[in-house]
Amino acid sequence: MKVLYIIIGLTCLSYLVSCKKPVKGCTDEKALNFNWQAEENDGTCTYEVRGVFYHKEPFSQNLIDNGVTEINYYLDGELIGSKLPFNHWSFIPDCGSTEAIGFTRNIGTSKFVSYNYILRDQNGFSLDQGNVTINGGDCVAIENQ
Repeated sequence: MKVLYIIIGLTCLSYLVSCKKPVKGCTDEKALNFNWQAEENDGTCTYEVRGVFYHKEPFSQNLIDNGVTEINYYLDGELIGSKLPFNHWSFIPDCGSTEAIGFTRNIGTSKFVSYNYILRDQNGFSLDQGNVTINGGDCVAIENQ
């Protein structure tokens, strides 16, 4: 009789183990909602991108020589910050730098995003412009020249 209980118990256990379904969730470590327990990606990963603008001394000196007193930074037409032209970097700042003009955007479930940026002086004249593509979860440093 004991043998029968053991066989029934093992049969039930093997049934339960074989029917175990994988844990679904976000398996991308760069995503905001990464689930370390997830075994199968369910397409719900959400992302954030970050960026920081900076320029080096030659660009700064050129601005000063041309009478620029303020730099206004626009991302897809939205003013994201202003700086004085003599603030420059001898290194590439990280996205957490409080000295640089930075941005953070939630891009939902998109894996990447592209932005247009433009720098304007105090009179609205364009100083630099371009396009930047950022992968979800990444930080980019954009050097203005």
